[in-house]
Amino acid sequence: MVLLVNNRFLPISPSNLSEFYTQFPRFLEGAKELAKKKPLRLDPAGILYIRQKQWAATHPGDRLDDGQEVVGCGTEDVLTCHVIILREPSLGVTAIAHFDEFSRKWDFEGLMKNFLEKVKLMKETKE
Repeated sequence: MVLLVNNRFLPISPSNLSEFYTQFPRFLEGAKELAKKKPLRLDPAGILYIRQKQWAATHPGDRLDDGQEVVGCGTEDVLTCHVIILREPSLGVTAIAHFDEFSRKWDFEGLMKNFLEKVKLMKETKE
């Protein structure tokens, strides 16, 4: 597994979560703070929602099929699945995926292709 933490590649991945938190205690503090927060019920207007086996990428000014501007991304019911969130902070491009054990390499490749296309589009728009 390749792990990038604070823009630095780890030469050896931690063998468990406890080892990771020992190396990076601020992540443990962040996890505790997140766990303390009460869930929020959001108005679905402008939310780019993905289900299991789906992915999507968006950028500032992007619109949903119904014409609403995208204001957030989300998914739910993640029990044994994996959620991947990619963010290019200077351009505001965000991608989200909800994969299960049946997802394949092409699913991840599709997510990355979609994300990088949006990054390229936003870079060209800024120039």
